[in-house]
Amino acid sequence: MRKSILFLTSAAVSLMLAFSACSGDDKETPPDRPILSSEAGIANIAISHGELTPAFRDDVRNYGASFHTEVSAFSVIVRLKDEKARLTINGNSAGSGQTFPVALSEGRNVINIAVIAEDGKNSNVASVTASVMKLNTKVYVLDGIGGAPVEGAMITLKDASNRLLASNIPLPANKQGTALLGLDPNQKYHIYAKGSNSSEACFAYFDPSKETTAALYCLPGWSAPYVREAPVIERISFADNGGTAATWKDMPSGENQITASHLEIPFVRITAISKNPIIYESGVGTAGPQ
Repeated sequence: MRKSILFLTSAAVSLMLAFSACSGDDKETPPDRPILSSEAGIANIAISHGELTPAFRDDVRNYGASFHTEVSAFSVIVRLKDEKARLTINGNSAGSGQTFPVALSEGRNVINIAVIAEDGKNSNVASVTASVMKLNTKVYVLDGIGGAPVEGAMITLKDASNRLLASNIPLPANKQGTALLGLDPNQKYHIYAKGSNSSEACFAYFDPSKETTAALYCLPGWSAPYVREAPVIERISFADNGGTAATWKDMPSGENQITASHLEIPFVRITAISKNPIIYESGVGTAGPQ
């Protein structure tokens, strides 16, 4: 009977051992993949000055802001719901909650905001259109008694519904009569002025489609015993005669100008109300609040 003898080389033994080590159920568990956030939401948008219109809401994507004074730049602050998301403003990387400077020029300036979630799958966009109005309205703030420019004058601008548009606008004496405000000729405005030691004056319903200059008169502080607040015109009426039986027609509400010949409106009646800290008793004036 023939016998066979099998010789194994060391290389073959090593190969068999390697296969033996790889066989069986000893499998390594791969490490868990990190879970990336899919959140791309915007928590808030704010601007450094001016007012965002409308106010930030989660369901609004397009906003506006108007500037009625000289401005060359402002900042946008965007806060994300997840700070791990990627934020860009006008294509440039920005940090959540950090101020991002934006240069402005006259006219419409569109600021594009984009957010990409950490996982790269979800995204979000928003925009702010900043409108810089062309300066077209000159302003004078003058002493109501002497007519001299009021020192330290500050201007406040509101729209016809009394919504604040701009405040603390300085008007130095050497800038009196220069173009200070940029106003929309299709809108009307309330312009307020106050000096460092004077009463406040108001030009109500200023219409930039008809006027390019606003003159406001403030009484100085030393005139406290006299009228302290500028008169507010309550009513302007017109009639074709001045008799007791005359029919007076009121100027339409919100208007401060009327065009007509002197033959059509020969008589004008103005009703104004002001505040005076003098109380009169039996014809004797005594200082006191009223």
